[in-house]
Amino acid sequence: MNSFELLRLMDEIQRKRKVMIESAKENGFTDEMTIQYSQELDELIVAYQKARQTASQYPNRGGNILLNWRLARTNNRERLAVSAAI
Repeated sequence: MNSFELLRLMDEIQRKRKVMIESAKENGFTDEMTIQYSQELDELIVAYQKARQTASQYPNRGGNILLNWRLARTNNRERLAVSAAI
């Protein structure tokens, strides 16, 4: 993962943090969506930390971390949609 991708991931973290804070202000800390945003933020932060570590140890191997996170996030949203429909 190159520096540009790390910066883009950092921007995504900042945006998600703002969304989570707004959700907490409007809906409360225990609201399902606030918790979901918090979990997504946690995943982004972990992905960023792993990407930085990978980039420093193995400069040519960091690309799959963000892809795996995005796939996991998509699957999680699908599970929420199914559980909301039930």
